[in-house]
Amino acid sequence: MFLEESITLEQIEQLLDLAAVRDQRSTDPADHVAWWTDLNVARVSFADAKLALAKYYAEVWPRQDPRHRFRATAPVLIEIVGDIRKQRHEKANFVYEPDPDETGAEYARRKQAQLRAVGDGHVPAHSTAELSPRPVAALVAGVASVRALPAEIADALAPRRTGPRSVRCPRCSAAPRVLCANGNGKPMNAPHPARIDAHAVQTTDCPECYVVAGDGCREMGEPYRGGAHPGRVKAANVATRTEGT
Repeated sequence: MFLEESITLEQIEQLLDLAAVRDQRSTDPADHVAWWTDLNVARVSFADAKLALAKYYAEVWPRQDPRHRFRATAPVLIEIVGDIRKQRHEKANFVYEPDPDETGAEYARRKQAQLRAVGDGHVPAHSTAELSPRPVAALVAGVASVRALPAEIADALAPRRTGPRSVRCPRCSAAPRVLCANGNGKPMNAPHPARIDAHAVQTTDCPECYVVAGDGCREMGEPYRGGAHPGRVKAANVATRTEGT
């Protein structure tokens, strides 16, 4: 039986020497031939065989009971190399790009050759690969930090963005940023009218009596008993919507 060599007899000798250093085995020509045949049938390269041997003695060997340890064999290396190749394919997520002029036989040979190349750790230059799937967490990582405002800006804008809730309610005494409560102590979706007026007074100049923000509305020189003029409340609501609510 003729075998296309993926590993030579000289390399087999080197491989068995590396194994002997680790497990103090002795070998003879029959071992060399057996390993050469098995690894070539499985198309294992010298580089992958050395990697598999190192993985076996670094990861598998230490877990075995010292009294019953098994020396590495060609079938064991072939199994480890199979796992290595599988991981390479998963990482590369290889997709074959067919030649429109190739025959069925050519397609099979070319694709098989490219799959072997990927398994050996070489992605052919004339092939394509899909983008590897990425977890959602990886895709959105960092987005929140990019969108988040600096703390000093967020603090400055917070009162504006919460509208009437940015001030204490003169009706139920709800603290800033806390929902108003009804007579039974249950939270209300909408703020009390008095809180809406208080917010307008604190944040907006009045277009009707021309007082500035912070001063109460006035009517005929006297304090306005309605809390805040409707135009002032409307202006405060418009400003609140414009600034982010």
